[in-house]
Amino acid sequence: MSVQENPGKKIFYIYLKIVLFIISLPVILFMLVAYSIWSAERDANVFCDKIALGADIIPIIRQFEKQTGFERKPGHKVSARHYGFPDEGFDNDGHTFLFPALMFSNAYCQIDLTENGKVKSKNAYFQAD
Repeated sequence: MSVQENPGKKIFYIYLKIVLFIISLPVILFMLVAYSIWSAERDANVFCDKIALGADIIPIIRQFEKQTGFERKPGHKVSARHYGFPDEGFDNDGHTFLFPALMFSNAYCQIDLTENGKVKSKNAYFQAD
C-alpha cells in the first residue's frame, strides 16, 4: 500500500509537514537573533582590536565613518553610530562606536583618550536592551 492508496497516510503526512513548519519558525527566529548578536559583537571586537594604544583618534573616526557609509561634513549631523564629538556636546576624553545587533541591542567599542587626542584605553562590550 502506498501513500496514494491510503488517504489516512496522506492526511498524516500533511499534518506532519504543518507541525514541522510551525516548530521550525521559532527555531529559525532564535538562530537569526543569535547570529545578529554574534555578528555585532564580532564587529566591535575586530574594530577595537585594530586600534593601537597611542594612536590618533581622527583617522580612527574617518575609518569608522567610511566603513559605515557615513561621511561627516563640517557643521552637519554626526553619525548615530558614533558618539564623542566635542562640538556636539560630548566630552573630549572619549569616543563610543556602536555596532547594531537586533532592535535596540548594540555592541560597543569604547575609546578613552589622553588630553592630546591619543588612544589611552579601549574596550569592546555588548549591551542588550
